[in-house]
Amino acid sequence: MRREDRETASNVLAIPMHVAHDRARREDRETASDVLAIPLYFIHNPSRRTSLAVSRLRRTPNMVAAYHLIWSAYGTWLPNDPRGSSSHEVRNSVLLEVGALHHGRKRIQPCAADIRAFYHKAEPLLKHAVLRFDDDDIIRISVAFADVVKNCGYTCYGCAIMWDHVHMCIRKHRHKAEEMIFNFQEASRSKFVEEGRRTSDHPVWGGPGWKVYLDTCDDIERVIRYIEANPSKAGWPAQKWPFVEQYDGWLPGIGATKKKP
Repeated sequence: MRREDRETASNVLAIPMHVAHDRARREDRETASDVLAIPLYFIHNPSRRTSLAVSRLRRTPNMVAAYHLIWSAYGTWLPNDPRGSSSHEVRNSVLLEVGALHHGRKRIQPCAADIRAFYHKAEPLLKHAVLRFDDDDIIRISVAFADVVKNCGYTCYGCAIMWDHVHMCIRKHRHKAEEMIFNFQEASRSKFVEEGRRTSDHPVWGGPGWKVYLDTCDDIERVIRYIEANPSKAGWPAQKWPFVEQYDGWLPGIGATKKKP
């Protein structure tokens, strides 16, 4: 080994393990493997629910592989919902008359009767009508979603379109989760307006929704099962959408780990 090579190697390997970890934590999870500017090869280890980086320097945080996206219809999960919400404020102060804001999911959930009573008082105070989706609306939404998946090049592993909310599992993409939700919401809202199901000023959806990062095969498969179970929990038949693909075990840096049937 040449002298300059030995010096370079010693400098790299002299980085303390805790310093390398600190650097990785400061970076975005999706780009943590680039912190030390060395090639890392990821191996999925289902038994430990982690991804290991083959390197003499350190282990790296898991890279995001997919997102669980959730959003609700307009007026069906308000900021001061008695179950709690992700909101930090109630912009329509009139709503505070029917309930206080609670940030985060409440540890003890209210009974269904209390939730119904809350919305019975709250819905008349909203600017727009609270309109839930019927069977035809759900088909309209699915058509709009299919167009978005095709036009944007998304890979969808799961989708449940319910009467008042949506669940989707989408593989990591150049679009951020927030942009994905925006695209799905805008396409479906436009279709509702074009077909006369909503007025042009009706928002259809109740806000930007939520995202959950998924970074292991186990996480993705668990979310897919949860999404697929949503219709049956409501007493509906299973939903099978043509734009949904079977999960093939794809992980960043590895690719597909399972063969499709």
